[in-house]
Formats: sequence, C-alpha cells, structure tokens
Amino acid sequence: LRFWRELCALAGNAYISDFLHRLRMQSWVFAVPHLRGADDISACLWTGHDEVVSALGVGDFEAARVLIAAYNDDSLTWAERLPR
Repeated sequence: LRFWRELCALAGNAYISDFLHRLRMQSWVFAVPHLRGADDISACLWTGHDEVVSALGVGDFEAARVLIAAYNDDSLTWAERLPR
C-alpha cells in the first residue's frame, strides 16, 4: 500500500492520490481474508515493484504504464478466481 501511495503522490495531485489510496485500502481489506486462506500466497501477489521503479528511474513512462497495467490485470484475474 505504501508503494502505491508514494508512487501516486509523484503525480502531484493530492485529491487523486488520496482517492486511489482509499480504494486500495478497501481492496486490501477485502483481499486479506482470501490471502490468509491461500496455500501459496506468493502466487497471489504481484511482484513487479522493482521493475516499475527502474522504468520510472530511467524515464521510461510507457514501460511503467505497461507494468502497472499488468499489475491491474493480475489483480482482476485473482479476484475473478475467488469463490462467489
């Protein structure tokens, strides 16, 4: 959560940053009970944080956008597999 909050703050829009942080907090509250029941939690969590930082560090904003889109897709795919 801290990673995404600080990354979003770089955009310089406190309102959007706070809004997205609240959404992420609610998503995390929803996800935790499901993650606790996972046999292999590493299979449920996205691990591309270093790549996003590296892309931003060299100014490759398109690569960062693609990586963040992959994160969003992974999150949605994980949520779609949850029991209804």
